[in-house]
Amino acid sequence: HAISYPFTSIYGVEHGHAVSLSLLYFMQVNLHAENHQYNIKKEVVLRSINEVFEATRSIGFLDFKTKFLELTKSLGVQINLTQFNLDEEKKVAIISQVNLDRLKNNPVQISKEHLMSFLSGD
Repeated sequence: HAISYPFTSIYGVEHGHAVSLSLLYFMQVNLHAENHQYNIKKEVVLRSINEVFEATRSIGFLDFKTKFLELTKSLGVQINLTQFNLDEEKKVAIISQVNLDRLKNNPVQISKEHLMSFLSGD
């Protein structure tokens, strides 16, 4: 969520759209982190994510991803970061505007390396 604010302030992306840009990446980070990386119990995080899967009638992450991509496409919401033509300078500018305290809200410890990985499309 914290990375969405620079997309709104720099690129004028509406906040909800900006949040959707990173949802799949950070869901995957939260699903696959090592036990020591969690700020809260891993079981709580996995239970919450599984509730999202159940609510969307998804069978795991890949099914959820497919449904999410279909939904965003049907709404005309572009979530591919290529639309921003992010070179290294733009990536650094985005990361510099991320409120690091807000990153602490994520159930997994998020580093600047995570942010760069997300912005690089990894």
